[in-house]
Amino acid sequence: MADVNVFTFTGRVVRDAELIQKSSGVVLCDFAVANNYTKKTGESWIKDANFFDVVLFGKRATSLYPYLKQGVLVGVDSEIRQHRWEQDGKKRVSNEIIINNVHLLSAARKEESSAGDFEEQ
Repeated sequence: MADVNVFTFTGRVVRDAELIQKSSGVVLCDFAVANNYTKKTGESWIKDANFFDVVLFGKRATSLYPYLKQGVLVGVDSEIRQHRWEQDGKKRVSNEIIINNVHLLSAARKEESSAGDFEEQ
């Protein structure tokens, strides 16, 4: 049996999503989500936020791109992948959020898209 690797969170899109088509033909939608929380410091509660860079691939990326505008509330179902490597003699670790599904939780205005929306990388 495989271990469970589920990371589900809500938050607001920080910046308008970018639609990118890689030279390999893979289409991806790159955006960031802010997830607010409060923490207690001494006797008071302070508001803070986590910022997650996320990527959505394939047909979902293309179809959801017009809706992923700054300020839109989204729910994200994802999993975490960890990458480890050594650089300049130091061990490095990076966690990557792989999106399985995005749920639009607030209204977004759909804008017309064109072939010019793709950014080649």
